[in-house]
Amino acid sequence: MQWGDPKEQLSREAYRAIVTVADAPRLYEAAAPSAMQQRRAGVTFEYQGATAMTVVSPLTRRTYCFSHPGARLEVDPRDTAWLTFTRNLVRTGA
Repeated sequence: MQWGDPKEQLSREAYRAIVTVADAPRLYEAAAPSAMQQRRAGVTFEYQGATAMTVVSPLTRRTYCFSHPGARLEVDPRDTAWLTFTRNLVRTGA
């Protein structure tokens, strides 16, 4: 192969993509540890219904059991968007 051969160029780009994908979590954590910590931190929701309620997230498959009105649970941050639109659940500041 000659330098600049399209096949060689493609293999170099493919290698670069593999290395980039494999190193991404480590590089991201090194660059922004506070962002990783925020992502792992839970979000709190309060149940404002009349009885108890159990919710199963379609994304993470986690089960959240709100045992009584006013019950608060810390939920997986990945479930935040979905739970925000669940009836009788309100995201709290804490």
